[in-house]
Parts: sequence; C-alpha cells; structure tokens
Amino acid sequence: MEDGIYLQVLDYQYDDNLEKGTIIKQKMKSGTLLKGGDIQEVTVSAGLEPKEVPELIGISEQDAVSLLEEQQLTVNINVVINKEKEEGIVLSQSIDAGEIVDKFTEVSIDVCSHGIDVPDFVGLTYEAALSRASESGLQISASYVYGGDGTINSQSPSENSVVDEGSVIDVKVGMTQSEFTAQLVASINARRRAAGLREVSLSSVWTQSASALAASGLTSAEATKNGIDWSYLLPANRGSSFWASRDGISTVDNMISRIPFNSEAFLDSRMTVIGVGYSGNRISILIAIR
Repeated sequence: MEDGIYLQVLDYQYDDNLEKGTIIKQKMKSGTLLKGGDIQEVTVSAGLEPKEVPELIGISEQDAVSLLEEQQLTVNINVVINKEKEEGIVLSQSIDAGEIVDKFTEVSIDVCSHGIDVPDFVGLTYEAALSRASESGLQISASYVYGGDGTINSQSPSENSVVDEGSVIDVKVGMTQSEFTAQLVASINARRRAAGLREVSLSSVWTQSASALAASGLTSAEATKNGIDWSYLLPANRGSSFWASRDGISTVDNMISRIPFNSEAFLDSRMTVIGVGYSGNRISILIAIR
C-alpha cells in the first residue's frame, strides 16, 4: 500500500455548478511531486442543495412566489379560470408540500382567475371574429395588412391568454391586392377631400405602369437620376409625377404615412388618374397630372 497515492475526502459541499461527485478543490496543487503513500486530500461536490417544497395551496399568488423564492426554487405560474374560487389564490401545485427536491427545481402553481380565456381568431373573417369576441365578452380592434385572403393572420394577446372581460383583442386582417388598392385609393381621396379637391380613380394603363415601376426596384428619383427612359411606361401625351415606395409596406396607414402629401403631386387639382402596382412586398403609386 505504501507504493500507492491515495485520495481522502475531507468534506462534501453543495455546489450550484458542479455535479455531485465532482472534485471541487484539492490540498496539494497540480504539479506537486508525490511519493508512495502520500494522501491527496480533496473536497467533493454534493450537488445541488436539497430544499423542502412549502405548502402553497390556498394562499395568494404573491405569497406563493415569495415562499418559493425564499427556498430558491423556480416558480412557473399557470392561470386557471375558475369563478367559483377566490381570485388570485393557488388552486394546486405540481410538487406536494414537504417533498425534498434539488435547489432551483421548478414548481408549477395553478392560480385562480375570474378573467376570460382568449379564443383563437386566426383564420376567421373580421365579421366572424366580431361574433366570437362578443360571445366571449371581448372586443376586436382590426388593422388591415397587405397580403392575405381577407382572414385574420395574427392576434394580440395570443390564443389562451387570460384577460379581463371587455378587453380589446388586436387583430391583423390580410388583404388581397385589390382590397389593399381600394383602401389605399380611398385614403388618398380622403386627403384630397379634406383639401377641397375632387376625388381620383384608378386607371388600368397607369396601374400597369405602376407595376412596372414596382418591379424595377427603383424610386422615381433614382430612375430619373440613372437616366432611365420612362417613355415605355407612360402615355406620351401626358405630363406626369411619380412616387414609388421602397418595400416592407404592410398596412394602408403605413403606405399613406410615406406618401409626400405636402408635395404638389398628390394634392394637385389637375391630378386625374392613379395607378397602383405590386412586386413582391413592394408597392408603387404612379399618378398623372393633365
């Protein structure tokens, strides 16, 4: 036995980072020359410190969280709708009181709520969403986005969230190109009416030109700067003004906010026709002034 080198465990210590059985420290440093019969004394990790799960059922959510944090346990809160129990109290816990678990173990608690479970509105039409919201005691606020088939493509708060009665659910309704165009022209005309000008309407010729402009990937300013000949796009016997969006347009309001209404182009009494074109997520508007 004198020819061997031996380990002697002097102590076990709880450690948050090292697994149970891992050596935490040693008496003789690395590189020390040992001879037969020498003993290397070490301290070994005992793993995570054990904790006792407290009794949580029947107390408030806030008190339950405090107790778990004091025990250095992780809390996961599930909201459960139950109008027969007191709101805000803990209805159940995932690990029974008195159980011994490792430090940082997650304990889930179900907390009573008198709120409303948000239904899934995605895929519904706006009218169907209004009906479902009304049945659930909720309200709907819709915004319209480019790209879709007239149904809701997202909502906030999300499905299964718990909210108060009467809460407003924000939904985004996807529009086809024709629907988006109709709302866009209506918004432009609203601006013109406010300025005391007559309304404008779409022209198929100018819509075709606007589509070509969108597909070019350039704004009108860039096209002019680069010396591009626009004669193939436009009727030769008309004067014209251009404006094209870049990309990333999603809502009518977003598009309207990027149109230079303070320029003469969009608030000009001579403005008579308008074309709207699409290319991927890029939308362009092309106008003519007689």
